[in-house]
Amino acid sequence: MTFGIVLVSPKYPGNVGSVLRIAANFGIRTLHLVDPRADLTDPDLPSLAQGAEDRVKMKVMPTLAQALKPFQAVVATSSGRGRLKPALKDFADMPAFLDTLPARARVALLFGAEDRGLSQEEMSLAHGVFRIPTAPRFPVMNLAQAVAVTVFTAVRAPRAGTAPDKALADGRELQGLFSHMRDLLLDIGFLNENNPDHIMKDLKSICLRALLSPREVLILRGILRQVRNYPRHLKNRTRRPSGAHSG
Repeated sequence: MTFGIVLVSPKYPGNVGSVLRIAANFGIRTLHLVDPRADLTDPDLPSLAQGAEDRVKMKVMPTLAQALKPFQAVVATSSGRGRLKPALKDFADMPAFLDTLPARARVALLFGAEDRGLSQEEMSLAHGVFRIPTAPRFPVMNLAQAVAVTVFTAVRAPRAGTAPDKALADGRELQGLFSHMRDLLLDIGFLNENNPDHIMKDLKSICLRALLSPREVLILRGILRQVRNYPRHLKNRTRRPSGAHSG
């Protein structure tokens, strides 16, 4: 299993440097920064990275969707704070979840910004959102500390070897499916055009839990295309043959 770390809008250069060092400590080779607010030229970054920037490839990405394209599964963490509480999984269950994935899966470990965490939309792109069990009166961890706990747990998780040996669709394929589904369901009036993401969030969750293969994504998109084309198909079937006339 190959892991990459994805940070959404990190604010402090020191945290980015610390995460680089954590990645290098545990053999993770990629760190994706989504729309970072941190000054990546700040001296705090190399000071805390301690040379890890030479071992870990850091990529700056404009959107989370683009950052997740290479990955086949996404594991996120959240404190669960805020008005809209996500359905969080027990952190102790993360190793068991990882064991359901193929041995060669590419997995993103996703973390939100220091001051605002992950949004509902960002969490909807994760196959599982886990809460680190901290003290209720002081639950929010420093970003780099949360990364360290999560990376250690993920990398050192025991593997029972029971995961299915199948290819998984990557982020690019899944995002294509979700966009296709959203457009069609808006067109046929299934989604509320004023708030389409209310239902799309649940539909994404269903698809992510299924751990779809590339072939399965193609089948689903084929069904969507057929639904879109059905009115034209029905019109062609009911059209009178050329030369027909009523008696």
